[in-house]
Amino acid sequence: MYLGTKTETYTGEDIEIHCPVCRKENVLCKPRLEIVTDTYMFFISIGHKRQTLMNCGACKVCLKSRVHFEKLHRYTADQLVGDIYPANGFSSACFALLALLISPVLFIGTIFIGISLLLCYWRKGWRLKMTYIALAIQVSTWIMFYFFGYIPLMNL
Repeated sequence: MYLGTKTETYTGEDIEIHCPVCRKENVLCKPRLEIVTDTYMFFISIGHKRQTLMNCGACKVCLKSRVHFEKLHRYTADQLVGDIYPANGFSSACFALLALLISPVLFIGTIFIGISLLLCYWRKGWRLKMTYIALAIQVSTWIMFYFFGYIPLMNL
């Protein structure tokens, strides 16, 4: 099968937002509309997804918006507060949970904790706390391995 994707990006005029990540108010950002079309045989459209994205002017984090792209400029920064949120919500939650569950495993846990830190650092909240707990477990596992030669979960 010849499956593929085609992405179209449209940018709009600058708007002011209150960033939910860095907590700065009245930050300029440039919104963009991304239309991702799944295709079969490179020209038959199977489906498409539209999403309104923007990058914060202060912290450069990618944000999503529930408000449609054409209607964004009609609202003030105060009206957009509940409709703008950080991207990677589901994937950061999954990696935070996996990092916590796999943290006692010596080498694989380090990879999951690193990915979880990259995804959750700007989001704060319970995801970052779970990642820090996983990091503490991983550091204690490395200390046990270094000083005692003990690898947890390998004696089962």
